[in-house]
Amino acid sequence: MISGLALPPDRLAEGVRAILKAHGAHGEVAADVARALVDTSRHGIDSHGVALLPRILDRVKNGRCQIESPVRSLEGYEDKAVAILDAGLAPGQHAGLAGARLAIERARRFGVGYAAIRNSTHFGACTPYVLHIVKAGMVALVGSNSTMSMAAFESPFVNLGNNPLGFGAPCAGADPVVFDFSCGIMSFGRLKALRAEGKDAPAGAFVRPVTRPGSDPVYEVAGTLTEAATPFGGYKGASIAFMVDVLAGVLGGGYFGARTETMEGSRFLGPSHFITAWDPGVTLGSAEALGERMHELAADVTGGDAGVRLPGKRSGECRRTRQRTGIPVDRALLDELRQLCSHAGVPADFLDQNVGA
Repeated sequence: MISGLALPPDRLAEGVRAILKAHGAHGEVAADVARALVDTSRHGIDSHGVALLPRILDRVKNGRCQIESPVRSLEGYEDKAVAILDAGLAPGQHAGLAGARLAIERARRFGVGYAAIRNSTHFGACTPYVLHIVKAGMVALVGSNSTMSMAAFESPFVNLGNNPLGFGAPCAGADPVVFDFSCGIMSFGRLKALRAEGKDAPAGAFVRPVTRPGSDPVYEVAGTLTEAATPFGGYKGASIAFMVDVLAGVLGGGYFGARTETMEGSRFLGPSHFITAWDPGVTLGSAEALGERMHELAADVTGGDAGVRLPGKRSGECRRTRQRTGIPVDRALLDELRQLCSHAGVPADFLDQNVGA
């Protein structure tokens, strides 16, 4: 990131929403995408934050995403803990937040809520959907499948997606405990960011795959698959990626396995997501009780040692810092955002409000 170039989060979100609406986005779609992208950047996950906006609009142009219609909730599940959403190739950021809202609503009624999202698009990081549930005082588990881009279980070719998984729970008097990771040693978004900085991935994080016969994937983040991710922890990470595909694609009735993010003629087969929320009121009586018990668990784990850092502490610190000092934007992304504003006839003044100046 360029030193001193930082934009106020709220104004950046307004600008992203305006760009999307100028490109024909439905109001709810534009608001959700802007919120998810900026919130992801606010928590320091820059590769999956505002930097994804040009990629989303590229997908719209190429027929792999649409922004005119919000997700649709399938009928027949109104009185169940399960909700099924057909995203209709809407941006995954909108689909993820819509799923989080439904999961919370069902959890309040049934104690647990599970939203399965079919036919979506790349939803970026899990963090904004996890935190939406955590802010409601609930425990969250979120995940998505993706195109086969990881060589798992000692396979010579790609056979699983580098599937992200996110978890979160509120903790009294502290940042919520949150983790958000892909099942590979490194995500392709992080690899791309490292390459932009002139750096390379750690040894063993990626391997050169053998071509899988008959595959026609669309590599939404990697572009082309000259390298395949390897799972963290060997069989353990691969097994988690497998589980995510079950919870997102198999159980939810969406695309899974080798069909995920492939082309069927001119039709893009979008990824599947799952969003789960647990209401602690059922087992503990209140969200406050959950927060207090989480605080006790955190104290047991850290032993009062400030050097023991629980998941979510660093991203919470980043959120507070960036809310005050702005979200860093590099020159390449700034130029892309200015071009999008110019083409859509949107005022680009929000890009000139440099908090770091």
